[in-house]
Amino acid sequence: MSVAQNISLRFIYLRSLFRQHHIAKRCAQNLYLMRLPIFILLVLAICSCGRKGKTFQSDSSLDMVRYFLPLDKFADTSYVGQDTFLVRWYSGMLRALKEPVLFNRRTSKEVYRLTWLRTFHNPVAITIEKDGEQYSLYWKVCNGKGGYEPGQLTIDESKEISKEEWDNFKTLLQKANFWEIKSVDREMPMDDGAQWIFEGISSNTYHVVDRQSPRNNEYFNCGDYLIEMTEMDISNDDKY
Repeated sequence: MSVAQNISLRFIYLRSLFRQHHIAKRCAQNLYLMRLPIFILLVLAICSCGRKGKTFQSDSSLDMVRYFLPLDKFADTSYVGQDTFLVRWYSGMLRALKEPVLFNRRTSKEVYRLTWLRTFHNPVAITIEKDGEQYSLYWKVCNGKGGYEPGQLTIDESKEISKEEWDNFKTLLQKANFWEIKSVDREMPMDDGAQWIFEGISSNTYHVVDRQSPRNNEYFNCGDYLIEMTEMDISNDDKY
């Protein structure tokens, strides 16, 4: 074989290798381009799923992560910094009580929760709910103090209640004008006392009302009714 023929054969062989490499590269690129739209669709699907189920929520996504109550409902307090302080305090108590966040919750149930924080007594959360034709009451207690550290969850009880008991509570709630009254109605916090925080969800509408040591009024009667329905032994003197 002559030198020229040998060079020609090598050139043909190298050109064949180049074509094989080029074809393989194009196939890999086409495969990548085919997979890219699938990847984009998966990302969009995941993001859209993350947005579902949020019928009502605070304006700030930070609230949903850190706080159990929406900051905007407490923004009308006249004492500078009080809104953030209160929501942070209440959120810590509800977290210790192992309660769910209600204000961004989507549910077909009608739910009302009383968070009862007495300065020198155990933190308490009582929830009453209607699920179709089933009515339930739940109550939880921590072993700390409502004005200090919540402590650990020590009581977690529930029971079924009657439609009549539910209707009685709804009547008291209507008398208290729960859905129309302001969330916060005070200028400066008292040193001691108790916070009666009522939250409600009905038809995916949320409202919260916070009052300090209510006595002898319709709002107090709503909370007192729930307290009496539980199996907690609490004297009238300790209902402040």
